[in-house]
Amino acid sequence: MRVLAFGAGAVGSLLGGRLAASGHQVVLLARAPHARAVSDRGLEIRGPGDEVLRARPGAEADPARALQALGRPDLVLFTVKGYDVPAAAGELARALSALLPGGAGAKGGGGGPAGLPWVLVMANGVGHEEVVSQAVGRDRVLAGALTASTTLPEPGVVVQHTRGGLALAPMRGCPAGPDLAVLAGHLGTAGFRVRLAPDHLTLKWSKLMLNLWTNATCAILDLSPSQVFFHPRVFALEREAFREGLRVMRRLGAQRFDFPGGPLRLLAALSSLPGPLLRRLMARRGAAGRGAKLPSLLIDIRAAKRRSEVGFLNGAIARKARELGLRAPVNAALFRVLDGMFQGRVGREEFRGQPQRLLEEVARQRASWPADPGA
Repeated sequence: MRVLAFGAGAVGSLLGGRLAASGHQVVLLARAPHARAVSDRGLEIRGPGDEVLRARPGAEADPARALQALGRPDLVLFTVKGYDVPAAAGELARALSALLPGGAGAKGGGGGPAGLPWVLVMANGVGHEEVVSQAVGRDRVLAGALTASTTLPEPGVVVQHTRGGLALAPMRGCPAGPDLAVLAGHLGTAGFRVRLAPDHLTLKWSKLMLNLWTNATCAILDLSPSQVFFHPRVFALEREAFREGLRVMRRLGAQRFDFPGGPLRLLAALSSLPGPLLRRLMARRGAAGRGAKLPSLLIDIRAAKRRSEVGFLNGAIARKARELGLRAPVNAALFRVLDGMFQGRVGREEFRGQPQRLLEEVARQRASWPADPGA
């Protein structure tokens, strides 16, 4: 395959690098320092268990140059952050259209330029596939999710902290077709455990649920996951936020899907256990699944970033719950506080190491939320 990793940070570099190492022609579209390092020295992939793999994908910082080096791709790994999806989707559609005989005006039956490659949307959270579909056509979009924990510690180096795996799915209402199985086979040969989900809503909502645990609370309180698990009342918020998400999934008709290394159905069943027992089980499971890597939102807030994906995680649950007439005050509170921190409206010191402040904010959200007639 000819593969373009569009937005090759940690996830795009890991996927693209392993595909390149297994014999595919890959070009990483990455930030300039990373692109230069990969072009000069190749890509070093550090895996769990002291595994080191070296790959030689192409690397560019400009979309036109990336496509010039690659030609017309068979697959685009769309691995940008959730908040960059709308702009990046338009940029991708324009770049791909320039490759076609009819230029940007050539349209296919799915609403995008004819002859486009498959676009595998890997962004965390929900709603991104629909945005990309508007740019390239619904029948060319696939959903993907990675459960391996990854970081990009320096240009030219990507670290895979945990084994995890990949899951793929077609858009709901679109047939999977033979291409999805072929892609799964290529990714399996590249070293990933791969499972196929029935549709993108099932896949992305299931992944969102796995991303919830100790993500927003750690970032708000500036605590480690083990500290959150140690605090009974904060852990109770974790469980309530999780169960709010499960109710939204059920109303949407999204199935609970088990990823490689991510047993959502088991977690859903365990969420009804008594709090102390569930805390012990989740503490062990969290350590095994995350490795030494801190939650992504905590990493982002400590890095003083001004944007985050919390709007596509806790925020998405709260918004969809309101649309469906369900209650989700815990997710609404987590989103309001953390989004305010990233935007500079809420001071970090106001909540750092102060669980009681977060509990008070959740209480206010509970009091102001309309009653759920189905509760």
